[in-house]
Amino acid sequence: MAQWSKPRSLPAGLRTQLTLDRLTSRAVPLVIQSFPTPQPRTLAVHHVHTNLLVGTSAFFRRQPLPPAPWRSDEIGLVNFKIYVDWLYTGAVCSREEDPRLCEYARLARLYKLGVQLEDVTFQTAVADAFLEKVIEEVAKPAPTLPSSPCLQQAFWESATPNPIRRLVAEIYARHGSQEQVEALLTQMGFVPAAHNFLQAYGRALREVRMRNPGSVATLRGCQLHDHDADEQCPLQTHSRTQRRVNG
Repeated sequence: MAQWSKPRSLPAGLRTQLTLDRLTSRAVPLVIQSFPTPQPRTLAVHHVHTNLLVGTSAFFRRQPLPPAPWRSDEIGLVNFKIYVDWLYTGAVCSREEDPRLCEYARLARLYKLGVQLEDVTFQTAVADAFLEKVIEEVAKPAPTLPSSPCLQQAFWESATPNPIRRLVAEIYARHGSQEQVEALLTQMGFVPAAHNFLQAYGRALREVRMRNPGSVATLRGCQLHDHDADEQCPLQTHSRTQRRVNG
């Protein structure tokens, strides 16, 4: 469950301060129901001021208020609670109390929710929180990288670029080992999300290479040979020292 007492802070000035007219507008119920098997039941009701709802969400601006109930499997109970909290506080409460839960995956789901609700301001806030999480992790000696649940959410459907996808690809391009990438792809299997990740990862590798050019002179000959890394090389002297003038 999300830990509401430790929100990720947002940059100053990202959101305008709540004005009195927003808080004195009519409050409407937003109902979330269970999947209808056999009968839907109400799981949560959030009463939100209409001016807050329509202030940043193009989706809510087009809907009659109050909108029809949502299914919990489509929107997520915790995710929507975080969205409502953000409407009133401007903080993205994504930190997880349970260390087994992945904050990266939570943030990826929240960004997806922002896309569903057509709330660009919320998407921006979530992207900033994701970046804050990445910076926090890469400062550690052994950073935690986004796992399969995060990538399944971040790289859903099309390969359209977005900040979350770029950050995931960038952190793997800069800090991920070959073994980590291979293990990640094995966990994901042959799904569209894995294909979309590989495309973004390839672009990130090219960008990192252009910004930080290295040299092939650092390669050892054995890295190009067919024998195993721990196997003795059949060449006593590598070819780069055996070369002579032809003729």
